[in-house]
Amino acid sequence: MSLEEKHYVLPSPGAAVADPPAASRKITKILLFQWAFLFGCVYLFVTVSSRKVNSSVLGRQVTDTGEIRDHGWSGLEKEGRCPTQVDPLDIGSSWHVMKDNAYAAKAAARLQRAIQIPGVSYDDLPRHVDPLDPVWKEISRFNEFLDLEFPTVTEHLDLEIVNSFARLYTWKGTDPSLKPILLMAHMDVVPVPDATVHRWTHPPFEGKMDKDGWIWGRGSADCKNTLLAILAVAEKLIEEGFEPERTILLSFGFDEEIGGPRGAGPLADLMLKRYGPNGISFLVDEGFTGVDEAYGAKFASLGLAEKGSMNLVLEVDTPGGHSSVPPEHTSIGILSLLITHLEASPFRPKLTAATPYLKYLQCAERFGPDMPTDLKRRIRNPAEWDDLAEEIGEDRTIRAFLGTTQAVDIFSGGIKSNALPEVATAVINYRIDFLSSVNETYVHTQEIVSRIARSLNMTLDISPLVTADSIQSHDHAHVHVDAHFSNGLDDSSILAIEPHSVSSSSYGIRMKVQDGRGLEPAPITPAEGKVFELVAGTTRKVFEPVGISPSGMIANTDTKWDWNLTEHIYRFVPASLELVKNFHTVDERIHIDAHLSTTEWFYKLLQNSQGWRD
Repeated sequence: MSLEEKHYVLPSPGAAVADPPAASRKITKILLFQWAFLFGCVYLFVTVSSRKVNSSVLGRQVTDTGEIRDHGWSGLEKEGRCPTQVDPLDIGSSWHVMKDNAYAAKAAARLQRAIQIPGVSYDDLPRHVDPLDPVWKEISRFNEFLDLEFPTVTEHLDLEIVNSFARLYTWKGTDPSLKPILLMAHMDVVPVPDATVHRWTHPPFEGKMDKDGWIWGRGSADCKNTLLAILAVAEKLIEEGFEPERTILLSFGFDEEIGGPRGAGPLADLMLKRYGPNGISFLVDEGFTGVDEAYGAKFASLGLAEKGSMNLVLEVDTPGGHSSVPPEHTSIGILSLLITHLEASPFRPKLTAATPYLKYLQCAERFGPDMPTDLKRRIRNPAEWDDLAEEIGEDRTIRAFLGTTQAVDIFSGGIKSNALPEVATAVINYRIDFLSSVNETYVHTQEIVSRIARSLNMTLDISPLVTADSIQSHDHAHVHVDAHFSNGLDDSSILAIEPHSVSSSSYGIRMKVQDGRGLEPAPITPAEGKVFELVAGTTRKVFEPVGISPSGMIANTDTKWDWNLTEHIYRFVPASLELVKNFHTVDERIHIDAHLSTTEWFYKLLQNSQGWRD
């Protein structure tokens, strides 16, 4: 998952959601009795909440205890319902990796050696890949490491090196009419800041395994664990004489942590040319979601959606001069005001029938024996979803699953303590809701910034987005935005500042989306059908959870390059989330049991694909 945000994991609602007090809401009950002798039934209509939404309109009855008597699902609620659960799927042989002590020792040593080859991706790496450039030395070493560790795989599968370091293994199936399966991971890792090295329990690139089975180091969780597990499964199956019916593709990029344009991008182009649009059956890549405990039950959450992203660049340009004769507000002060108002007007969290997290809650409501009764009632009732989103969204981790987020990550301005700052700049990162868009996010920010600009009598220049259809000019143009937001600031809320103007047209406020474009949210993978049954059935077999729930990916992965290849994209950690810790931060680590369960899951997935048809 690219970016330094990967310390997030799917939250446990049991820890994050308090049982809301029943007396906090006004509830109006209207009971209407209809007696039909032909059917011998009694229909009870109940109006719930201050909005007086009749739950019986949804085709079911709600009792005083919150019990649901289901008479069928209507459109709105059916869309948000927990998916139909499938039986465990067990085709072919099994590899009980957790009981294979010899392999466990071998796997641990491999992962330790992999961590010792850093392969760090920095934001300023050259776009053009010259294999002789020293900046790629560690990635080159990691490629050599893979060849040495997995000679059987290199010998038996067709291996193509793409753009110097990306790797595409092709294991040809016996039936070319079947769409291939694509398994993905990446070789690179995020940097470890020098200022944090001393905070690590063990050096970040030592690959230390402690007496309790934890393997420490950058890349242990993200995502050398997955990459080595996939290759180990291929190695094992080759040794067993396995012949796949459908072609299996193993795709490994080397710059995912900075967006993947050098690795996953060219790999996707090659596969699209070879197999055509929607030519892949499904793909599995890294994720945040895995196996977790919630409300007294074990759940496995599959990442079927992925948020979009955009970087907003704000620049304030004002006259310079000596600090002994300052204006009322410098460029830094004005930029600080803009940021203050953006943070005071965030996108509101929301639960809708299409929100991936609602499906997770619906599964928890269905299978979690410890979920409070009143919370069950509220999850079942669409009239409660807006208020429920606000309440559970107070937890910032859950909040990330419920809407667009913003983070002011870079702020710069001024070079001397006695010189007025002429230019101040900020970069604000937005993670765009699964159901929103780059344009909606940009318009939201324009409305807020334009209000401040008007209050200051300053020029606001807004650069347009670059569209997929035509590359628009980036010449600045004065823009007045008339957007309306329920959570926006009105002019009366702007801090009292004396209007002022500047004499040069080069001064003012400028805003743009970095590179002129953002990343749209990914298409949502359906939580039904043959592919879902295969992936969910495999997961039920390996982990024995009571429920399989959809969820989403709040960071970004290399799968963004593969939207044209398949409609079925899964982002998943095949392990207990309690055994995978600290993505992108100090003391990143994984327990050997998590690495072994990941290996077992991929093995069973490929076995289960034999005879399977999508």
